[in-house]
Amino acid sequence: MNDATYEAQKARIMALHKKWAHPLGFGTWGVTYEWYREHLPPRDGALDEGKTVLFRITTEWEYLRLLIKVNLAEVQHLDDHDLETHLLHEFGHAFLSIVLCTPIGEDGDATARRRSVEHVCTWLGKAFRWVRVAGEGDQKKKRKARKKAKRAQAKEHAK
Repeated sequence: MNDATYEAQKARIMALHKKWAHPLGFGTWGVTYEWYREHLPPRDGALDEGKTVLFRITTEWEYLRLLIKVNLAEVQHLDDHDLETHLLHEFGHAFLSIVLCTPIGEDGDATARRRSVEHVCTWLGKAFRWVRVAGEGDQKKKRKARKKAKRAQAKEHAK
């Protein structure tokens, strides 16, 4: 992968990050990206052995930190829609990380895990609302721009 392609793929990811991180509730997190020109290094216990991996995340949810490793060699083959879907999938893993790290007690008590599920569901509810509100704001801006364009067109036509 040449440097121009490398930088172009990084820019695609960062544009999606800018679009989604805040509305999903990651605006206050420390999100770091590591860029790889080749395959991602393997991880012990990963379910992806022998598969092409686009992203791999590591979360420290208790400190609001997220590391996203990116396989730019594979990212370059995705269209924008698929890339966005894959990145959102990774943010989904970050949402669930607290649940995966919450053990069920030796006595079988799952109270802590249920509480972490409630935390994630609350967070998702807020994220969905933020995305909806942002979308409504975008629609208002588009309607306003269309009205302005129509007025300008009407003025031009009236001349």
